[in-house]
Amino acid sequence: MRYLLTLSLLSLGTLVFAQETLDLEANSECELFSVKKDFDLNERLKKIKDLGGQLVTVYLIKGKSNKIKSTYTGKVDLTLIERGESPLNNMTSVLIVTEDKGNGQMVSQFPLTDDNSYRIYLAECLDR
Repeated sequence: MRYLLTLSLLSLGTLVFAQETLDLEANSECELFSVKKDFDLNERLKKIKDLGGQLVTVYLIKGKSNKIKSTYTGKVDLTLIERGESPLNNMTSVLIVTEDKGNGQMVSQFPLTDDNSYRIYLAECLDR
């Protein structure tokens, strides 16, 4: 009986600590900012402006095995770009993604478009 209880607890612990990984190859056609360095700033800014109001899914990954640390889906917010107060480099490096949590609550996240830890995908493309 004690053996079964121990075995059950061990398998439960394995399920709790198992982390999902992101398959970069399978989703490569949906990734929005695959080039992380040496990109044209004006082209990147145009691409971000074209995404305004669209749903994107962001994965924060870690390590060579691409373990998913967090994920969220929200609309691209262009408020800071429309104000034009930030330098071009900042406007092309940081994306504002606003999640609707319901009951009028909105939460904004700030993934980096030039960081390998952030993978940003068009949500409708991932749904296919």
